[in-house]
Amino acid sequence: MPHMIPEIVKDRFVCVEGPMGTDYIPIDVWAKQEVKKVLDSIAREQVEDTFTKWMKDYTENSEAWSLSLFHGWGARLSAPGYLDCTEWSVHDSEKDARKYIETFHEVCSFCGEDIDAEIHYCVCGKEYLTD
Repeated sequence: MPHMIPEIVKDRFVCVEGPMGTDYIPIDVWAKQEVKKVLDSIAREQVEDTFTKWMKDYTENSEAWSLSLFHGWGARLSAPGYLDCTEWSVHDSEKDARKYIETFHEVCSFCGEDIDAEIHYCVCGKEYLTD
């Protein structure tokens, strides 16, 4: 069993654009009061009100140039029982999220086993989505 396994979820994400690039943060990492503040600030386009210490815990950006709400399929690799994980990548469909995992991380998007380029099926029995 691989150490890092795919995690693919349909959720709402806050997209943080800043000096270190783009980060996606699942909105459910915050308490309800914080989520309300985030959504209100995005609606009012007041980034500085939202980008507080509690948001900085989830991004490498030290400041936010823009914040937006994105509904989509988040994909990353995660180590169950550990804090290890890759950054979220957000896509329009589950298929696109799975293709990202298989292309970028070169592992099966269902079980996390390394992709064998010579065959089209993983040891878990699922067909690879990449060409």
